[in-house]
Amino acid sequence: MESRALLGDLFKGLEQYLRERERDAEAALVERIGEMVLRAPSVGTGLDGLHRVKQLSPFSLRLMWYLHRASLHRFDDHIDQEVFDDQVARLATMVVSLRPEAERLRRAQPGYIDPGDALRRLNESLGELTRTSGDAPFRGLDAGALARVTHDAALMWQAALAERKRELAAFAEGVSKFCNFVVERRMVHDLRSARLLVNAHFALQSALETAGADAFDALRQTTHLLNNPETVFG
Repeated sequence: MESRALLGDLFKGLEQYLRERERDAEAALVERIGEMVLRAPSVGTGLDGLHRVKQLSPFSLRLMWYLHRASLHRFDDHIDQEVFDDQVARLATMVVSLRPEAERLRRAQPGYIDPGDALRRLNESLGELTRTSGDAPFRGLDAGALARVTHDAALMWQAALAERKRELAAFAEGVSKFCNFVVERRMVHDLRSARLLVNAHFALQSALETAGADAFDALRQTTHLLNNPETVFG
């Protein structure tokens, strides 16, 4: 089995190993390193280039050792599974130690959404919706403000999922679902719709400002109501 194929299998195994352990940033780093090495004119050239990057020098040496071990044992079709698994585990430990570089790479990926920015945007759009619906007499939820909340909630859900922030992701998903429910059922003029979204804004703001257990309990309760609108309109 040629060196390029051996390394290709190793990079795939390492990336899978990291993703199974929810190490997505490190897995993205492995994917980028693999592309750099395997797209070089030769594996040797790719590994030499990797070795010149100070932080990645030990990683490249481990890859070189792996190829040398394979050549000594003359593996024609596959390398011994025990050797393969051992190298994946060793390389994973090395990659995890490169967390800052992995995070920098992940944030540079196209389509990356900063969770802090997404959270602020959702908080601001909910605040705007609260202000526009707070006038007396109540004239209904503003369509433009409601559309912005729906859009920002979808972004927040995506960003929170990527960061494994499940409670915030569930809240954002609930906001998005409830906004769609209100529009589809033509309940934008129902005061109960406005009250729940006002409460959602208050719960999110409290969680952001205090980060206390009570604030997150309120966020969970609001999330439940958002995902179960029949409890509001029953």
